[in-house]
Amino acid sequence: MIIGLVFGELTTLAVGGYWLFHAAHGFFARSAAFSTLFTLVTTLTHAGLFLAAIVVSASRFGRLGPAARVFAFGGVWVASEFIRANILYGCPWDFLGHAFSGVPVFMQTAGLGGVYLLSWLCATSGASLAVAYIERENRRVCLIAALLAFALPVMAAAHGYSVLTDNATRTNNNTKPLDPLVVGLVQANVGRHELWEPELAQQHLETSLRLSRSPLLAGSDLIVWAENAVPFLLDANNPAQQAIQQLADQTGAAVLLGAPRNESGGDGTARFFNSLYFFTPGSQTVETYDKAKLLPYVESTPAWARKTVGRPKGVEYTAGTGGGYFEINGWRIAPMICFESTYPEIARGYAAAGADLLVNVSNDSWFNRGAAPQQHFAMTVLRAAENGLPLVRVANTGVSAVIDSFGRVTNELDQKVQTVGRSTVVAPPRTRPPYSLYGDWFAIVATLVGVVGIGASLRKPRVA
Repeated sequence: MIIGLVFGELTTLAVGGYWLFHAAHGFFARSAAFSTLFTLVTTLTHAGLFLAAIVVSASRFGRLGPAARVFAFGGVWVASEFIRANILYGCPWDFLGHAFSGVPVFMQTAGLGGVYLLSWLCATSGASLAVAYIERENRRVCLIAALLAFALPVMAAAHGYSVLTDNATRTNNNTKPLDPLVVGLVQANVGRHELWEPELAQQHLETSLRLSRSPLLAGSDLIVWAENAVPFLLDANNPAQQAIQQLADQTGAAVLLGAPRNESGGDGTARFFNSLYFFTPGSQTVETYDKAKLLPYVESTPAWARKTVGRPKGVEYTAGTGGGYFEINGWRIAPMICFESTYPEIARGYAAAGADLLVNVSNDSWFNRGAAPQQHFAMTVLRAAENGLPLVRVANTGVSAVIDSFGRVTNELDQKVQTVGRSTVVAPPRTRPPYSLYGDWFAIVATLVGVVGIGASLRKPRVA
C-alpha cells in the first residue's frame, strides 16, 4: 500500500504538480504553504490514489496465470481511469492513452474504444513485457508474452494505417452536402494577470476586433476568439455588442467568442455564466451557450471543499444545461468551453446529435508555467479522432489549432504570441467511428475484466 501511494503521488506530481502549484501561487495569489498543500491533496485525491490502487491490485496478480496477469492488469488500469473520470465531477486529465495524441496512426484506435482503448493498449503491452521477464525461465511463456507485447501495437498501427489510407474512398456522412468552411483563429495573447484588469477590458476587445480585420482572415466564414476574450458582461454592454455585430456584418463572417453572461436568479440575486456568444452577419439576435462542466476550484468550488479551499477568486459561475448548436452555412457547430473538451462524452453527445464541427475555446494563460496547455491540447485532439469530426481550437495564449476528422493537426499557431490563422475545414469524410456510436463499451468490458482479476487474486489457494 505504501509503495502504491508513493508511486501514485510522485507520478501525479511529476505530471501536474509543477503547474498546479504555480497556478495556485502565481495566479490565485495563495501562499506558498497553501499552494503546496493544495497541490499535494489535489494530485493525491484526483489521480494519485487511483494509481496506487493499480499498484496494490497488481501486487496480488502473481497468484494468477501469465495470461490472466496481463489482461487483469490492463483491465485494472482502464478501470482506474474510467472510475476517475466518472465519480463526483470527474477528473479525466492525463490518461495513459493521451500519450498517443499527435501520433495519427495510433490515434485511430480511439475511434474504436476511445482513449480507454489506447490506455489499455499501453498498459497491456507493458504487462506483457513484465510477464516475459518474470517468466524468462519458461521459454514458451516468455516468447508468447513478448510476441503479445509486440503484436498489440502493431495491430493498432495497422488499423490506423488502414483508416488513414482509406479515407479518400469514404463517403460523406452528412445528409446534405456541405461546402468547405473557412475559419479564422484569433489568438489575442493577453497575459494571465492583464485579462481581468477592469481598466484594460476595452483594450482587450479592441485588440480582438483589430486582429479579426487582418487581411489574412479575409473571406472567412467563421471567426473564433478565445474563452473570455471579452472579459466583461457582454450581454450588459450594448456598444460592445454593436461593435462585434458590425465586425460580422462588414466581414461577412460569423463571430464566435467567449465572455461572461448574467441573468436574474429570481430572488434579487444574479447568476453568472461562462458563455459563448455567436454573432451572425445581418442578424439582430445573438445566440449564446453556457458552459455546463465547470472547472473545479476555479469556476465553482464543491460545497465540501469550501471550508478549506474557499470560493473561487472573483466570480463563481453557474453551470449551464449543455447541448445546443450554432449554425453557419449549413454547418452545425458544437461548442466546448475549456475543460469540457477533456470529457469524451460531451463531444460524443454532440456527434450523436449531428454535429459537423467541434469548436473548443479556452484560456490556458493562467497555467503560465509547466506543460498544462500542451496536456490540455493533447486531450482535446483525441475528441476529433474518437468521433470522426474536425475540430477548431482557440486559446488565449495557445495552443490554438485546427484538427481534421482523423485527429491530425493541419494548422497550429505559435504559442504566447499575438497572431491569427486561417484554415479551410472540410466536412467529415467518414461515418461515425464505433466509439462515437456505442460509447464506453470497451471501458466497461475492461473494468469488468479487472474486477474479475482482482476477485480471482483474492481467492485463497486450495490446500492439497
